[in-house]
Amino acid sequence: METKTKNKAMAVLQAYKKTFSSEYGQIVLHDLMDVGGVFKSSYVENNINGVAYNEDSRALALYILTKLGTSSKDTEKMFNDLLIYQSEEDYG
Repeated sequence: METKTKNKAMAVLQAYKKTFSSEYGQIVLHDLMDVGGVFKSSYVENNINGVAYNEDSRALALYILTKLGTSSKDTEKMFNDLLIYQSEEDYG
């Protein structure tokens, strides 16, 4: 990989990690996971366009999680945090 391209890729990766490790970044990440349906089915009965839309939303959230190098243990914690986030959103 060309040095300039490699440096840019590293800068982007560091920006993702710095952004989403902050308190506000965690709020945004939980919202993206919720809206993206990371832990929900994307199936919409008799609506292939609805499924495609849901999968696109999910793909963006999963892309960010992949950039962050999320482990299965991290994902489990995020799932639990997301449940708390959703309940606060519903009742807060």
